[in-house]
Amino acid sequence: MALTTYDELKAAIADWLNRTDLTERIPDFIALTEASLNRDLRTREMVTVTTLTTTAGDATLDLGADIAEIRNVVLQSNPKVVLRSLPIQALDERYALAVSGKPLAYAVRGAELKLGPAPDAAYGVEVTYYAKIAALSAETASNWVLEAHPDLYLYGALVQAEPFLGDDACIQVWAELYGRALAVLDAADDRAQWAGSPLAMEVAPGFP
Repeated sequence: MALTTYDELKAAIADWLNRTDLTERIPDFIALTEASLNRDLRTREMVTVTTLTTTAGDATLDLGADIAEIRNVVLQSNPKVVLRSLPIQALDERYALAVSGKPLAYAVRGAELKLGPAPDAAYGVEVTYYAKIAALSAETASNWVLEAHPDLYLYGALVQAEPFLGDDACIQVWAELYGRALAVLDAADDRAQWAGSPLAMEVAPGFP
């Protein structure tokens, strides 16, 4: 059976579960798998770059709903400034009395990016982040995970059925297969990121 679309995935999960009473739950199992992947997965396919624009005197910027984790924030000034990441409490304390100026740091507060100090002009802010996986649905038939790694979706969704299957021996097998697929993807991503990098030779102390 092909596993390239949302409908094909649902059919495969139903076939593996072999439980007609769980058919209506299958979209929930898929959604829960996506939630798990968005927490655990960080690969180059998820890296996205967007540029936001500040307003003088306003320290906050709205983040997109697809952001899973911020990787880097750069103020597009001259010269450019890589902003320091701080916990929101530390940012508030450090810049509580500061006048507006060129932002030097940021913190994430809910769906907002807060800058410190508040910008004194309009700046471009380049945000590099890991984007959430596009949720499968009737309108979104596929995404990069399903296209390249359908086993993650299949085994992940099967594991999510555990509360309904009880002490089923298959759950442990599916969980191991899901974990293995996740580890293989992580390892492949690491290799891809280092591919082509020159080897560096370490010289032992005492050698020229």
